This record gives sequence, structure tokens and C-alpha cells, in this order.
Amino acid sequence: MLLTQQSRYDESEQILDEALASGTEALGPSAPAVAILRRAAGLNLVHQGRFEEAEPHLVRALADLRQSLGDGDIETAHAHAAIGALLRRQGHLVRAEAAYRRAAALYRSHYGPESARLGSVLNEIGVVVKNQGDYVRAEGYYREALGIFEATYGETHPETALALSNLGLLYKDRALLNGDAALLDRAEPLLVRSLGIFRRLHGDAHLRVAHTEAHLGLLALARGDAADAERWCRRSLATHDSSATPALHTARPYPMTGLGEALVREGRAAEAVPILREALRIRQVSTPGHWRIAEAQSALAEALTRVGQHEEAEGLLTRAEARIQDGVGEFGPLLLQTRARRALLTARSR
Repeated sequence: MLLTQQSRYDESEQILDEALASGTEALGPSAPAVAILRRAAGLNLVHQGRFEEAEPHLVRALADLRQSLGDGDIETAHAHAAIGALLRRQGHLVRAEAAYRRAAALYRSHYGPESARLGSVLNEIGVVVKNQGDYVRAEGYYREALGIFEATYGETHPETALALSNLGLLYKDRALLNGDAALLDRAEPLLVRSLGIFRRLHGDAHLRVAHTEAHLGLLALARGDAADAERWCRRSLATHDSSATPALHTARPYPMTGLGEALVREGRAAEAVPILREALRIRQVSTPGHWRIAEAQSALAEALTRVGQHEEAEGLLTRAEARIQDGVGEFGPLLLQTRARRALLTARSR
């Protein structure tokens, strides 16, 4: 698990596979210790974006732990949290929240109201609640988690950095929704502080560093500074490369989409089109059905509109609008962007 946290996924996977094989032979396939190994193996795959491979590990681990240790055991709580992590990344937000809530109830019971374990799952509940569009409730979860982490771990821990980042992103998205530029000013120091913590702890070549660099790129876009957004998103992609993030990892399309949007705003839509096509392809392959597919479709549609490929842009916008209407997810800012892109396409098509 330490190797997984360092993004050394192949090494971690090899060790966990060996442990699973020897544990199964010595203890049987449904033993609690083997189920715990399955959970670890599943989480390693989740971190790589290999969700279809992760799912049977995590589902089996939860079932075996409930059967052998009971619904109230702390290992069962960890298994619920792991299922929540998978479901969140797959875009199944309501089911993810339910899994996280089961874990949170057990953590409160076992560890008390101010434990770091509880803080971690509250932070994740905040993510899924925000992604469902409830920014007020999400802020409460983020602040509770941040308070727990600062009291328990101090100000230079990765969990503290993650909570800071999540709170900063919440302010950024609220600013996009209501036009309050002051919220962007509140977001920036939180993201900068988060990035500094991740760099000190993990070095420059780490997934968390890449992800936070992309956050700062999207913040620059929200400010209207396309050049700064391009700089941050290119830096994020370079960090992904140096940390050997898998090519189909679900974190890669995030800075790719940001880079494409920045290039469009700089009047370089032709450069943006292949980048946004690749971001969409990765989303469709790695997380079919996820709401962020609509984000990539919408961004690509604008780039295509600006280079005169109106028919393809029309199809992409129609599919993005259908996904926004029919699905669940963090559609507030995306809905506003997609409406503006529809208006642009309509004007250009006349």
C-alpha cells in the first residue's frame, strides 16, 4: 500500500499478487486476511484507473469480510470505503455516497468523532455530494474533514493537502456558477498550499502533484487567464509523464481538457482539437458512462465550432446535453458552458 501511495503501481501489484496467491493457499480463498489483501489489490487497481479489474476484487472482499467478521467489524468498514472509492471514480455518485456513509458510521462507532479515518471518509462524502451539485453540504463535510486532519496530522500531511484542494475547487466552481470573483481569491491560496504539501511529501513526479497542477490550471481558466491555464495544464501533463501515469488513467483527461480549453481561448482551436479528441477517447474507454464524458464532448464541440466543423460539433453537443439531462453529476458549471457553446454554434451556423 505504501508503494501504491507512491504511484509505484506495478511493484505494488506484484507484491499483492504474490501475497494473494500464498494467502489463498495457506488460509483458503475466503479467509479475512485474504479478503484484506483483495481489498488492497482492488484499491491499487482503482488508483490506476483500471476499474473493471478492481471491481471483482472489492466486491468479493466486502462479501467475505461481512460473512467472516460481520457487518460491524472495522475491516468491513474499510471495505465499504474502498467500494465507495471505486463507485465515485466510476461516476456512480449516489451509490458511492451510500457506501461512504456506511463506512463513516462504523468509523464513528470504533474510533470516535475526531479520528483521521473518519476525516478521510467525510472528505470523500464531500466530493460525491459536491459532484451531485450540493455545494453547501459539501463545504460542511470538507471543513469538518480539514479540521480533523489539521488537529490529528498537522498542516503538512497528504490528507490535509487533499482537503485543502477539495475546498479550493469548491470555491472555484461556486464562483463559476454565481460570478463571484472573490471566491476565486479564496480558492487560490488553498490550492497553492495543497500543491506545496504534495511536492514536499512526494517530490515532483507524483500523481497528486499532477492533479493539483491541473486544478491551478482550471482556476486560471476561471479567472480568464488562458496563458496561465495553458502553462499549468502542460506542467500537469509533464508531471503525469514523469510519474509514469498509465496512458488510460482517468486523471490524464483532466489537464488535457483544461489545455484544450485554454488553447481555444487563445485563438488556437486547431491545436486544441486533437488534444480534446484524445481526452474524450480516454474518458470513453476508461470510464464509460461517467459524467465527465459530457465535459470532454462539450469542450471538443466548441473547438470544432471555431474551426468550422459544425456538423460534428452539433452531434457532440447533443450527446453532451443528453448526458447532462439524464445523468447525475457536477453539472452546474458544465451546464452553463454547454449552453454558451450551443449559442456559439447556432450563431456560427447561420
